[in-house]
Amino acid sequence: MSRHPLSAVALRPPQGWHDASVLSFVAPSDGGFRANILVTHEVVQDATVDAFAERQNAELFVALPKYKRHKVEHTAVAGHKAVRVEYTFASNDDETVRQCVAYVLVGDVAYALVMTCEERSRDALQPVFDRVLASFAIG
Repeated sequence: MSRHPLSAVALRPPQGWHDASVLSFVAPSDGGFRANILVTHEVVQDATVDAFAERQNAELFVALPKYKRHKVEHTAVAGHKAVRVEYTFASNDDETVRQCVAYVLVGDVAYALVMTCEERSRDALQPVFDRVLASFAIG
C-alpha cells in the first residue's frame, strides 16, 4: 500500500487557513491524455454523504461544459457509507472526459476520490479505479 509521501511534511500556515491538500496520481504517458486519480478532503459541518455528494455535483453542473451525470449509487468505501457518481463533460478541446467519483464522509471530513480519463478509455480503466478504491484506507 502506498502512503502519501508528504505525510511527513509539517508547516505552520497562517491563522484561518485550512488544509486543502490533494493527493494526485497520474498514469504513465502514452502521448495523449493522462488518466489520473485525485483524493481531496474538506471539513464539513452537519452534512450527510448524500448531501455532500449532491452539493459537489451541483457545483460541477455549473462549472463543467456539457456536464452529464450517468450514474449514482450508494456503496461503502473503507467501511464507511459512500456515494459513487459517474459523469462526463467536455474538455477545453471538446473531447469527452469521464470522471468517476466516490464521496466518503468520515466524521466531519468528506473525501472525494476522483478518477479522470478520456471517455474512450473508461472501460479499460474502470477496473483499475475499482482496485484503487478498494485499497483506500483512512488512518
